[in-house]
Amino acid sequence: MTEPPKTKQHNAVRSLGPRIVTRAYALKLMARTPQYQGNWNYGNAIHDANMVLGRIAVRAGHIDPELLTCN
Repeated sequence: MTEPPKTKQHNAVRSLGPRIVTRAYALKLMARTPQYQGNWNYGNAIHDANMVLGRIAVRAGHIDPELLTCN
């Protein structure tokens, strides 16, 4: 079985500027993950993609950042 998309690459893209490129990469990662369900890195890829999409949503104002704090 081949390896799932590398989360290290994803982490590098996560810090890049344009949200459109970053969002597209995260969505592509999510679309490719089902074929790797039996792989140990499957959950990491889904987690990383969701983290990126969540950050984009917060920056775009779709989620109130105060709701994300643990006070």
